[in-house]
Amino acid sequence: MTADTGDDLKALCENQVQLLLKVLENDFPSSIFVYNWIKKQMEWASKLKSMKVLILCPGGDWTDGTVIGITYGLAEGKEYAVMYSPEKDGGKLKKALMKTKHIRWESLRQFCGVLDKHVPLCMEVLRVKGFQSSDKIRLNCNMHYVPKYEFSASLDLPTIPYDVRIGSLDLRHLDYVCENWPLYTPDYRPVVAAMLDLNPSVGIFVRNDDGEEELASMVLQSEYGGLGLLQTIPKYRERGYAALAVAYLTEIMGRLGYRTHGHTKMGNLRAQHLFERSGFKIADQTNWITLKNL
Repeated sequence: MTADTGDDLKALCENQVQLLLKVLENDFPSSIFVYNWIKKQMEWASKLKSMKVLILCPGGDWTDGTVIGITYGLAEGKEYAVMYSPEKDGGKLKKALMKTKHIRWESLRQFCGVLDKHVPLCMEVLRVKGFQSSDKIRLNCNMHYVPKYEFSASLDLPTIPYDVRIGSLDLRHLDYVCENWPLYTPDYRPVVAAMLDLNPSVGIFVRNDDGEEELASMVLQSEYGGLGLLQTIPKYRERGYAALAVAYLTEIMGRLGYRTHGHTKMGNLRAQHLFERSGFKIADQTNWITLKNL
């Protein structure tokens, strides 16, 4: 898959990836998703032998920030991809996607975090490749981020209630996390396991009526390097636990060098208001586009 296929996309070496990240950093906040995705996926690939990541640029030229990333070997044989370009019309992206042999379309499950401006070109490529190309195959989200000039304010962490313990999650919580994540699919279980094993996380633990400790709310650093899987168990909602979890994981991720961002499903006003109250601003709209045959 890494051999030269004669198409326009060329894989970057590790040093070139680092240079690309510097270019993307200058295009924040629009580029924050792909920036964090590349950073996190490269980190995972260095630790998981079964996982491979390709960072591809047209002609191998990383200088304008146009990039396509592909990851495979972790999600039950499925591949996932991201795309980004500072171009409004995405002409370079469209040409590269149409011609590339690097993407194994029969194995590709999803394009992740696609900016609204690039949805039309993505849909056109899918139509040409023989896939569905309607709004029914995309999940539309708001992308929230913590502005750099406001980041220091997020270090003023909220007080932990006396009956609450904040702790990290681990693989013992895998079933619990999967059962309480509405968007969970079985092929994604290895990805969730990697999040729990390799990424920082915050759990809000409380004592239930039987005096036993119970996980009431949780948030993990996701496979794309942002806040993910933010969930509060229904009986513990409206107590501020989700905001507490977001604040503490934002601080942890900041110390690890990540510019924190997250996504909320369009129309999920509860989650959107939570991010607003936590100091986040909306950067753009993003889309998870799932490939489905005609």
